[in-house]
Amino acid sequence: MPADVTSTSAAGDLAPFLWIAGFAVCFALHLVIHPLSRIFRDALRWLGQNPAPLLWLMASLMVTKVWVLRTGSPPFDASLMPATTPWPDAFVACLTDAWRRFALVFHQAILPPPFWPGTWGGAALQALISATGQMWLACYFIASRATAPDDPAALRLTAARWRTILCLAVCHLPWWWFQARTDLPVVRDALLPEFFIFLAPLPLAAAAEKVDFLAAGSMALDWWRKCWGPFLVFTLTAFPLLVLLEYCLRLLPGLFPVSQLLARALLESVLASAVHVWLFVSAALLLLRSAYLTPTEHR
Repeated sequence: MPADVTSTSAAGDLAPFLWIAGFAVCFALHLVIHPLSRIFRDALRWLGQNPAPLLWLMASLMVTKVWVLRTGSPPFDASLMPATTPWPDAFVACLTDAWRRFALVFHQAILPPPFWPGTWGGAALQALISATGQMWLACYFIASRATAPDDPAALRLTAARWRTILCLAVCHLPWWWFQARTDLPVVRDALLPEFFIFLAPLPLAAAAEKVDFLAAGSMALDWWRKCWGPFLVFTLTAFPLLVLLEYCLRLLPGLFPVSQLLARALLESVLASAVHVWLFVSAALLLLRSAYLTPTEHR
């Protein structure tokens, strides 16, 4: 066999490991030399002490995976990517899904299964579940900063904000409606992620203060005014990390035989939910520390 063919084959075999290594290095750099490295380390420490959000999201990802496989609904996860795909093509292919994943960091504490896909009723139910889950996560996070984490207390705080949850569900409704549609991909893949990112501080603002939806929106705008610079730095590095994560998730199906579907789903869920919750907590700490002079103010 010619030497150039052998070297090309060897490079193709090593490509998946290089992507996975790149993901690990990018994660490590966030913790060591990133301008916001202290926030990323604090978020990782919080996640180790409070695993409930990670477990809930991981469980919902696995339930949704099983639901999709059993009902034949359009998959929410990325499609299989061959390990031999050239890295420029792989990078471009992962951009859109990584951008959507970044938008969902702030609005998806639980991934609801695709109930009645393509209908307004199914989209409304998914929107209500996602809005409630995100408000619970925000309340749980705020409560954990004051006292020991208490699930019943977080649930009571969430229930007290039911009006805000309904308004937030209305904001989530277009997202879930367009996920089951193949037309208007520009709205689904370009406009709606920006809309979700703009609403990013809203659930946290509603949890930090017992205020209605409009007051929470006003607080969110004030937070944007105070921390747009650090949040831009956060975005510029978190997005490439999610691109690498997206590629790793697309690579996993090719590494597991069909008989090990459960193991593959478990590994995908653990990896995706860990990065997702870690980035959300990092963003939440960034917003709170930029918005308040001390953590005890404006409770």
